[in-house]
Amino acid sequence: MEYGALDRYKVLICIWGAYTEKPVLERIDAWVKAGGTIIWLARPRGLPQTPEGDSSLAQSWQRGEVGKGRAVSFTGDPEPPDEYVEFVRKHLLELSSLRPEIHRAMEIEKPRNVYWSVLEGGKLALLNFSDYEAWVRLSGARVLDMPPYSIKLESSW
Repeated sequence: MEYGALDRYKVLICIWGAYTEKPVLERIDAWVKAGGTIIWLARPRGLPQTPEGDSSLAQSWQRGEVGKGRAVSFTGDPEPPDEYVEFVRKHLLELSSLRPEIHRAMEIEKPRNVYWSVLEGGKLALLNFSDYEAWVRLSGARVLDMPPYSIKLESSW
């Protein structure tokens, strides 16, 4: 892990795998205590832990030992993923530390196979990753038509 890489981020969302090398978990722990938020999928993978099975840092998060940060685990069924996605979305909307553009992007109406990212300069990147045309409703009444397997960059959205 690049030293300081997490400092650029407010949230770390863990989707796959529960195993992380101890030095990386220790850096994540320091980042959480400095104000970061970690969200992880607890079932069926369990707590974040070392390959040797040490989950003591994640156990401390569960006890509320998070300093200025937050640690949230999802204990529901990860399949189908809709419930986990909504769980993450709910917790992200609660974070006032996220940029306003991120909160706005979470309100975009779109099909499941359209993905978005707010770029550093504030542009919105959209990917329609499906065989079908997609309609995306941005804030207000603005609607975008996206051909199959297309990408759009929006400067003013």
